[in-house]
Amino acid sequence: MSSSSEVPPEISTAHLLLRGVLPAFIGCPIGSSSFTSSTAVRPSAFQMTYRKELPKLGIPNGGLSGKFGYNLGKRFGGEVASLSVPKDDDENRAAAVEQFWVGLEDAANRLIQSKEMMTMKRMEFSSEEEALSKFGEVIFDAGQLASRDKRIKKELKAAKEAKEKGEAIVPATSGGGAAVSVGQLSSSSDDGQLFSLSLLHGDNLVPLSSLGRIKILRENPKNESNIVCNKKKCEVTIKFCVVPSSSSANGGDDAAVVVENGNNTELNVTSIEGSKAMSKEIRLEEGTNYELWTQQMRVEAMSTLSATTTAQEEESAAATTTADTTQAAAADDMVVTAFEVAGSIDYNKLIEQFGSKELTPYLLRRLEN
Repeated sequence: MSSSSEVPPEISTAHLLLRGVLPAFIGCPIGSSSFTSSTAVRPSAFQMTYRKELPKLGIPNGGLSGKFGYNLGKRFGGEVASLSVPKDDDENRAAAVEQFWVGLEDAANRLIQSKEMMTMKRMEFSSEEEALSKFGEVIFDAGQLASRDKRIKKELKAAKEAKEKGEAIVPATSGGGAAVSVGQLSSSSDDGQLFSLSLLHGDNLVPLSSLGRIKILRENPKNESNIVCNKKKCEVTIKFCVVPSSSSANGGDDAAVVVENGNNTELNVTSIEGSKAMSKEIRLEEGTNYELWTQQMRVEAMSTLSATTTAQEEESAAATTTADTTQAAAADDMVVTAFEVAGSIDYNKLIEQFGSKELTPYLLRRLEN
């Protein structure tokens, strides 16, 4: 695990918040108790990009950035998320993607500014295994889970080698025995419903109000926030930057963060599985608003297509009518008498009017001879 005292508490707090905001925005679980499921949802490994970007972001009191994502599986993410994520081949993709980021950013900053809406806890455990036993794998991101699996394999290999050499086997710790912290956000206005839960990458958290503002960095989709959504893959990657408020204390302040022994909390695997945070329900008004916006765009696109089709049909009908009228007028102008031939000659009409017949090849040969 990449937990370290050097990780700024603003980064750990923003990451914890966004791990709840994105799933609540698109309507998918915050994680999965099992990664073997075909519809498992788990955030990607957290990239602490602030380490190299702090000097060059040019944001007053800011420059604290991080990057992570959610893999929503195949088939445009429809199996695990309620919201339709902008697809790669959408006609209005650029507008849809920008609207998506605006909604996500607005949701995060609304929760930061509404201090009464969220309760934050930092729960301390003596080891990673202790936290895993309490909450299950939902607390891990993909990077943390991979690190844990790697440690377990290494410990098993060491134990096997020790046994072969007849040496004493050191009990496996699957986490080095180091103390860890789990961050929890719950909704104060929704009967304390779980909103986000994460094994922290840092040792501390700060009150949400200390974050000031979160900005979704998205000018360069290749290196920043990006959405890939097609039949084979659907993934939302978020690169964010924290712009602390001018009043936030350097290094954070735990005054508004509840700190407790993790083993004493009422939250457990069973209550997590039954919470809204693990449902496909859209849990933020900004997500609902985005869904309504996409529906409106589809209605307008269909209306435009229908209007275009109708106009083309009317134009085609008008052209046909004009041609028929011109042809009829030309036929009415035809004059054929013993003394005069004028107008556009319709030979079929002549045959009908005068009771004659068309010249056959036989009659033509007789005339020629």
